[in-house]
Amino acid sequence: MQANKKNKLLFLFFILCYFSTSKSNTTLVFRAGLESSNQFCGYDECRDIVPLGDIIFDDSCKNEEHKSLQLKDIYLPSKVASQGKITLAGPPTIFGIKTEHYYLAALADTSLNWQASIHDQRLLLEGGCYFTQEHEWLPSLYYFGFSIPFIKKSHSLLLENLGGKIAFSAGSFVGIESTIQQFFSDANIDFLDFFNRYVLIPKNLTYVPHDESIGFGDLLLIGILDWGGKWNGIEALQASLRVTCPTGKRESYDQLWPNHLGHGAWALDCQFSLQIHTKEIFYNPFLHCSLKLYAPFSEERRVPQLATTFLDGTLPSRYSMHTIADFSEYDSTVNAFADSMFPMYLYRGIEFSTLIGNSLYLHKDKFKIGLFYKGCFTEAIKYRLVNKLNEEKKRISNASYSHKMMVHLSYAPSDNIQYSSYISQQVSGKLTGREFLCGLSVVFKI
Repeated sequence: MQANKKNKLLFLFFILCYFSTSKSNTTLVFRAGLESSNQFCGYDECRDIVPLGDIIFDDSCKNEEHKSLQLKDIYLPSKVASQGKITLAGPPTIFGIKTEHYYLAALADTSLNWQASIHDQRLLLEGGCYFTQEHEWLPSLYYFGFSIPFIKKSHSLLLENLGGKIAFSAGSFVGIESTIQQFFSDANIDFLDFFNRYVLIPKNLTYVPHDESIGFGDLLLIGILDWGGKWNGIEALQASLRVTCPTGKRESYDQLWPNHLGHGAWALDCQFSLQIHTKEIFYNPFLHCSLKLYAPFSEERRVPQLATTFLDGTLPSRYSMHTIADFSEYDSTVNAFADSMFPMYLYRGIEFSTLIGNSLYLHKDKFKIGLFYKGCFTEAIKYRLVNKLNEEKKRISNASYSHKMMVHLSYAPSDNIQYSSYISQQVSGKLTGREFLCGLSVVFKI
């Protein structure tokens, strides 16, 4: 289905090119670029990138006292045990073979630290055509094109427990403490083994520390109107529409952090650009604004549900002799660790960005050096279950923002070719990874 849509869109593009090339002032444009970016995220920074901290059902459950997950947030037996609802007659043994009788309660407040990174390399391919015309008020340039990236994307997601103390305050064990590392050592169990065996496998979840995906991303259709050159000093005055077609591959949420190549949704990006070219070499201001709107799309996602029993395989076999009191708790306070997946409609929030800066025009305007600031704001993603269309949309992530600095270099030895390079570094933000990006591109005109 996606391939058919892509073929139809490409056919429409070539039809536009055909009619455009019937004019003598039509120019074909081809662009090829290489781009590489790295994002590094701690737990709090990557909530919007890695869905590990997104509270999907109730904001009141969000723990503001710490920036890391706790075991009880994602492992229901530990939360229930910490409430004293899993009991066994007789005194427990602190370490040794009977440790499993009560370590769930002892470890409920154990903090888990996530370190995530994204390494993204892409080959950008763009083709299009523009034609010019002379009219007092109509645009002087019309451009139609398409762009599609070929992507190699790597994820790294590392988990560690933050150590700390565990204490037993019941009965004769008041004041007895041990470090978490000693606890697992004496219990003869590895933390990651416990995490996989009792937390992930019963939920049909897999944890892949390093994952890589290769393929094409989302197809982009581009239309630009340019009034540049009609007035003195106005090099570019552009209004453009860019339509994102969801052709990139999406992975299943059976994996803790799926490695997607596409956004999954149709999007409309409305852009405005203004480049002023003065007679001064050092003063040529630039302004660019973008407003991106997403259409709702459907996808299976994990959704926490109220639970009154534990999943099979969640509790060690020793717990068959325990008494479990009645309880009613959400199976997770984090959507990525919910027990079950449900089809849902997702509503991505608007994205607004602005690019402000100044360029130096050197060597008879063939060489340009630009320094820019880029600010981005993204609304929270919301969802609604497919079979509950009358319910209110619920938040699946928080709003995020970022501030970046960018340097752009370009050199045009002739009117038919231009070379460009750029680097960008994020300097601050909320719920976004610390991103570094660099790229090279070349544009040919025929």
